[in-house]
This record gives sequence, C-alpha cells and structure tokens, in this order.
Amino acid sequence: MPQGSQRRARWIVAPRGGLRRPLAVIAGIVFLALPALVHVQSAAAVPNTWSPAGSMAAARWDHTATLLPNGKVLVVGGSVVGNYLTSAELYDPVANTWSPAGSLATARAFHTATLLANGKVLVAGGYGSTGLLASAELYDPAVNTWSSAGSLVTARSQHTATLLASGKVLAAGGDNGLCGGLASAELYDPVANTWSSAGSLASARCHHTATLLPSGKVLAAGGIAGMTLVPGASLRLRMTAPAPSPKRTHVARSF
Repeated sequence: MPQGSQRRARWIVAPRGGLRRPLAVIAGIVFLALPALVHVQSAAAVPNTWSPAGSMAAARWDHTATLLPNGKVLVVGGSVVGNYLTSAELYDPVANTWSPAGSLATARAFHTATLLANGKVLVAGGYGSTGLLASAELYDPAVNTWSSAGSLVTARSQHTATLLASGKVLAAGGDNGLCGGLASAELYDPVANTWSSAGSLASARCHHTATLLPSGKVLAAGGIAGMTLVPGASLRLRMTAPAPSPKRTHVARSF
C-alpha cells in the first residue's frame, strides 16, 4: 500500500434475493421448562437419535450457547416469563452434566456471545430489566469468572457478532428497543478492550444473519426493519482507497 494512504472499510449492497417468506403470527404460546437433549450420531450409539443431556440449573430461553475450546458448552443469560437472568452454566459432554459458570454483572437476553481467539467469550448487548443494553462482558473459562468488556457505542439487541480474522468482533445491526432496526455497526478490540464505529449498513435490520466469508468480508443478509422483512444483503469490505461516490443502487459507504 503506498505510503500515506489509509485503509478504509465500507458496506456495499449485495444483489437482492428472492426472500418472500411472511412473518408468523402466534396468538397463544405455552412455555415448558424442558430438560436438555443432545443429538447422538456415532458408531457406539444408535445413529440419528436423541438422548437426555441432563437438566440445566435454571430453565431459560433467548439465551446463548457457545462451544469452548475444551469441548464444554457455555450457556449464558436468557429470560423466564419476563425475568432476565444473570446466571451462566457449563455443559460437560464427557460427564453429561451441568455446572455453574459464574454470573453476569447485568441480566440479559437477546444478546450475542462470541468465542474470541484467546479462548474467552464476549457477551454483548441484549435486553434487560432496564431496557436495551450497551454493556458487554467477558467470560474467562480458565478461572470461571466474568469481567467488563466496555460498552457498545450504541445499545442494541438481536444483532449479530462476528469474529474477524484480525481477532476483533464485528457487531452489526440489531433492534433499537422500539421494534426498529439499526443500521450502525461497531468493532470490539480484545487487546484494548474497547469499541469503535464500523460504518453503517445500507439498510437497517435486526434478526438478520452475518457470515464471515473466505475473502475476509462479512455478509449481512435478510432480517427485519420494524415489521418489514428486508430482502437485501450487505457486504462489509476492507478497502485500500476511499470508496467511490454513492449511487442510487448498490451503494458503497466508507468511513
């Protein structure tokens, strides 16, 4: 890269797909506190079947479950009938048992949990008893404790969080707390333990997906903005030169 030039990042609209799936409307819901199940498919067991995997200490939904390098699974937060949880648990597939994994500083659901390159787990955003959350926390499996991971630039829930090749985490979109989608994105730096802006999506969205591509780009696809389905997709690109001037379609936005 020529001396004096600056690397930039931007979002660009990807080709529109054919998403036409309507929203499901549920008039009545019955919630059951069920024990965990594990799908078994091995030579030593009956293939393609389910078997019990014990019971968590706390029933929960809208939580996260993250596979750790040691093979255990970290389950974090969630809610039960409007009560948000601080508890976390570890599932041990060898012993087929659950054990406590400390407690979050802030109860939350609809958050993200991302395994970092250093083996820690980043839990960010979500929704709690006080409303939309900007706080983030780190779980260290080596000592089974939690610590602060700073605060997001923008409080958000039902967003995505993607681990990049650089070791940073890209948080994109999400709900603004008023059933509306967010267009903003931000980066978490685990070395500095700080958050910074990562430009804006071309279309605000929550309940979307984000996928790290082999090229290093991140594809954000679909989702909801308010009560409207978003058929479009965006790519986050890393540039070595400023982005071209915006156009009416296939817009590139730089920062």
